[in-house]
Amino acid sequence: MSLATISIAVHNKAELTKLCIDSILAHTPHHEGAIEIIVGDNASTDNTQETLAKYGDDVNLRVFRYGVNTGFGFPHNEALLNAEGEYFIVLNNDVVINDDGWLDKILIPLDDDDSVAIVGLKNTPCSLRPDGTGFLGKEVDYVEGSCFAGRTALFREFGLFCPQYEPFWFEDSDASMRYRQMGYRIEHVDISFEHRHSSTLNTMSPEYRQNVFIRNANVFMGRWKGYLRNKVFSNKILVKANSLGAGDVLAMTPVIEELR
Repeated sequence: MSLATISIAVHNKAELTKLCIDSILAHTPHHEGAIEIIVGDNASTDNTQETLAKYGDDVNLRVFRYGVNTGFGFPHNEALLNAEGEYFIVLNNDVVINDDGWLDKILIPLDDDDSVAIVGLKNTPCSLRPDGTGFLGKEVDYVEGSCFAGRTALFREFGLFCPQYEPFWFEDSDASMRYRQMGYRIEHVDISFEHRHSSTLNTMSPEYRQNVFIRNANVFMGRWKGYLRNKVFSNKILVKANSLGAGDVLAMTPVIEELR
């Protein structure tokens, strides 16, 4: 299997980040040459930098530090620009991997079938309610963003997370919907893991989180209300993103809206 880039966005919570990275290294046999890890540090003020520095040269790990908390999507989009792996994996720092075969399991569907764009984990939210919120249901609409994989080249060509959803919320479901609308498929695989949900979000004020949620829910509903009403795409659109700059990673969005 070719090199995989694992992108982790963090804001404080150094102890969780260490658990996450340690679990990757412990459960990725012969990890040297198989993975690289890119950590996007959103202006952490705890001992995150010291914790990451302790891994030294024995681990293929790069850190990009941002002066402000840029949120969830931006660090992953930046990591994608700098990724050296053929495959790109988005991973939350509050996820602990407990499966020696996890890397093969999440990458094999991409390796075997070009029509698969995104592979996520079973037993994570995958269904969408009429209001656009996700839950763990039987109907598969999207892949949750705590852990998923895709091809680096495909993500670079068509974009990963839409900047309109910064700093967080709805960017993962939107990404799945865009690739599905283009005719690609999404899949879920069974991997043993532990997810300590919303560990970073819970440090933010309820009022701030609510305001971000309402704003991004409106963006998501404005884009996908037709699908949520009928659970079918009215058309299949294939539009290339012009670049992966932070502001135009999804330059195709206005085009799609006009085509609708």
